[in-house]
Amino acid sequence: MSSNTTPTKRSRRLGVRFIPKLDKYLARRPNPASKRKRRPKITEYGGQLMEKQKAKFFYNLRERQFRRLVDRATSSRADSSLTLAQQLESRLDNVVFRAGFGITHYQSRQIVSHRHVLVNGKRNNIPSAQLSPGDVITFRTIVYQDQKATSPDWLAVDHKKNTVEVKRLPAKEDIVSDIDFEKIISFYSR
Repeated sequence: MSSNTTPTKRSRRLGVRFIPKLDKYLARRPNPASKRKRRPKITEYGGQLMEKQKAKFFYNLRERQFRRLVDRATSSRADSSLTLAQQLESRLDNVVFRAGFGITHYQSRQIVSHRHVLVNGKRNNIPSAQLSPGDVITFRTIVYQDQKATSPDWLAVDHKKNTVEVKRLPAKEDIVSDIDFEKIISFYSR
């Protein structure tokens, strides 16, 4: 799998910071890099494409993985955009990130793939593993731990024991991101 080597350019292009250290950089250079003086007007298709790209880069996924999640979400009987958001949020690497045991999604993915995580007592090195309510994550070694981070309501985090429990799937109000999942579903439904 290829790695995301240019989060700075992508952050400037899409107007979203993907890693925390880009705050100062984006404050100095908020506009996307281009030789043109004016940006062209964004069409409806362009807006949907930008939302898809934001979600892909924010959750650190490739196109095939992302497409598979969208297909699974649209085939379910529930709200497709909510189902897609729940699938993205309940991935193992994202739960490690949301619990405060990784600074970025990239670091959280690396923590999982280097076998520092146990799910229900069994070693798991698959970042895309879907977690369900009741799953308990423990860490063999801790690389980073943010004590000040506020974890979402759907996770029970114990920093002293280095455990995270998934209490329930995230609801619509629990998903805090500036990504419009309905635009992503309409992009793939063309």
